[in-house]
Amino acid sequence: MYKLSRYNHFQSGHDDSHIAYNARSGAVAVLTEENYAAVRVLAGKLSNGSSPVFTPEEQALLEQLAYGRFVYDDSVDEREELKFLHRRARFDESSLGLVIAPTMACNMACAYCFEGDKRGRMSEEVRQALIDFVRERAPRLESLDICWYGGEPLLAMDLIDELTASFRGLCAAHNLSYSASMISNGYLLSRETADRLAGLKINQLQVTLDGPSDIHNRKRPLKNGKE
Repeated sequence: MYKLSRYNHFQSGHDDSHIAYNARSGAVAVLTEENYAAVRVLAGKLSNGSSPVFTPEEQALLEQLAYGRFVYDDSVDEREELKFLHRRARFDESSLGLVIAPTMACNMACAYCFEGDKRGRMSEEVRQALIDFVRERAPRLESLDICWYGGEPLLAMDLIDELTASFRGLCAAHNLSYSASMISNGYLLSRETADRLAGLKINQLQVTLDGPSDIHNRKRPLKNGKE
């Protein structure tokens, strides 16, 4: 027997379509009006607490929903499953994830920024302490994941180059997998910079935007006064 996931979200789309999203699994599906009506019928059957009888079409739909984890086997407790995964992650020492701000400086002057007009770059002392920390943990690790943050991290590419070389050297010496990402306002992102990031194994970059271009540019001007 199946039960509905508590993490399902449905949103009306364009052309009478509906978007189904499960926040637990990350699954996304686009449903026609007919599909959405069938899902609602299934939801009603699953929620009435009895032993529902499904048509062959409904059974096939159930299997697809189960694949996306929109429905769960009745024996599964989603909350307990999440608690278990959370506790396992807390005490798992096989992987290390670090969020590193090589600089707190930024080229934008967002009025709401909690960091304010901070400047400066990570000192050599702090950089060495970071490398030493990873070196001490490396013998017990299987993977290292770095997220470059700021400020605006693209203002400190030389420091990212330096630290990345040290981290990847330690990973190679201890046979660890290495991955990296970055959160950036994207203003300094060019084709050459993108190629440079790819060479540093920064394979994911999140660009922060505040709505459509006219709103974004008004809310997030450059420090030189331009939008």
